[in-house]
Amino acid sequence: MKKIILMITTFLTALSLSACLKVGDPINTSSLAVIDYISDEEYQEVLKFVSGNPQKNDFRKVIYDFKLEHGDDVIKREIRFPDPDSWQNTLDSIDNQERHLIETGDEQNDPNENVVLYHREIIFNSKGLNNQKVEEALNAIFIDVFVDSDVGTPTDKTYQIFEAE
Repeated sequence: MKKIILMITTFLTALSLSACLKVGDPINTSSLAVIDYISDEEYQEVLKFVSGNPQKNDFRKVIYDFKLEHGDDVIKREIRFPDPDSWQNTLDSIDNQERHLIETGDEQNDPNENVVLYHREIIFNSKGLNNQKVEEALNAIFIDVFVDSDVGTPTDKTYQIFEAE
């Protein structure tokens, strides 16, 4: 009886592990976007850029992280990050008001590395806007990914900032 239980357990484990493998899929990506409140420290920084007496709750922060990982079998990789001005232009175009205030971020797309990273944090004036309106506007920003490998079919995909999973 113990032998049968061991065999069944081994079979189910092997089956579940093989289901996790993506044969022919050369990449693994993650994309996460969040609209959040700003901290007290960020609010103090914002006050350097705005006039009047705005309230802390008049501002929000968009945090966006994109990560792509691939194996050594990739023979061609082309990643196009958003245009450097796209965040500001998009936020300012929501209702033709200057909303973009502070932007920080970094990116890593070294062709000798098997990991691509893109990170942005943007503080903006959100007064009069709801998150849905901001998300809809920011979906005009995207990352283009093309990856070809020795195995499987090439991946050619566009990732929107607030893409539905």
